[in-house]
Amino acid sequence: MAAVKLRRILVYLDGSGRRAAAALTQAAALAQVSGARLKIIDVVREPPRRLARLGGRSFRKLLADARREQLETLCAGLAEQEIAHSIDVRSGVPFVEVIRSVLTDRCDLLVKSAERRGSPGIFGSTDMSLLRKCPCPLLLLKPGGGQLRRVLAAVDPDPEDAVRDSLNPQIMAFAALMRQLTDGTLDVAHAWSIVGEDLLRGGIAGISKTQLRELARRERQEHLEALEQMLAPYGMELRSPHVHVLKGDADQVLPEVAEQLHADLLVMGTVGRVGLAGVFMGNTAEAILSRVDCSVLALKPEGFVSPVTRA
Repeated sequence: MAAVKLRRILVYLDGSGRRAAAALTQAAALAQVSGARLKIIDVVREPPRRLARLGGRSFRKLLADARREQLETLCAGLAEQEIAHSIDVRSGVPFVEVIRSVLTDRCDLLVKSAERRGSPGIFGSTDMSLLRKCPCPLLLLKPGGGQLRRVLAAVDPDPEDAVRDSLNPQIMAFAALMRQLTDGTLDVAHAWSIVGEDLLRGGIAGISKTQLRELARRERQEHLEALEQMLAPYGMELRSPHVHVLKGDADQVLPEVAEQLHADLLVMGTVGRVGLAGVFMGNTAEAILSRVDCSVLALKPEGFVSPVTRA
């Protein structure tokens, strides 16, 4: 069972209130546990041409310098905690510049507070762009969410899908790390369903109810065996009250179980079609993220290439 190795954590502070403080606090806790270095970043938007200069000085630089002063004030406590860090203020499209920083500095994790309050759908446009296109793990914190005491890991063991299957060890490792921070609870959930079950139930294919029940029994057993094998290295068993096997579409049942458990953090993969231009997150992942009302730690599969490149 491989542990997570965090060497460089990027913290995107796109504000100065509680949202920014929450992201900084969480990143600092991770840095203390892992010994990682923090890089604090924010992005000021490009001013219109008519505001290119003010008082003989670059308007863009004025904005960047002012924001840097704010960030230095926000990060003053990091030195007292002996956490190595640096500050970077850029200008341009926020999600693009943040991803460029991830690529340039080879960051192992990006931490950010979600853009807006709401239930469900707490993630704004920049959040969704990062979820789709950021190549490194992304921790998006629910505003006002507090400590991440109950962690839910959404796994999907599937020997027939090497890309999806390869995400499970990452999901479990990050979930264990996040649980370690608060000495909280770790739950594991796996959703399964029969492809085309609604059509089969309609009788159009000539499948009887008895045959359908037998198909469901076999499918469930296959998923249980795969999940049992996946959980073995982590000392978890199927009969544990912290292991949840859910029948139904993942985009429906995972948000429901997260709500029932009062999960503070959902750790999940965002598997799209690796290598297919323009497709960066799976439809199921998008649907889940549009419904959950908790913080999310989203992971990309090995080999994912962001459409954003270094400048």
